[in-house]
Amino acid sequence: AKEAVPDLIAALKDGSESVRAEAADSLGKIGVASGPVITALVDRLKDASPGVRGDAAHALARFGPKAKAAAPALKGM
Repeated sequence: AKEAVPDLIAALKDGSESVRAEAADSLGKIGVASGPVITALVDRLKDASPGVRGDAAHALARFGPKAKAAAPALKGM
């Protein structure tokens, strides 16, 4: 699953809301809390779609303390 992370990060920028939402959800389930993953998910907290924003927030929450850097963005939602 970890090998899918780069493709999932790219999918967060897809034109389809459902693709972005599924990518965010999948990243949270895979659990690779690397800097690029956290940055990409934080960027989706500003998505036009409430569903994508929610999935990104839930994914970050799954990372727990590893996603500490995302706290200010989550508070600003």
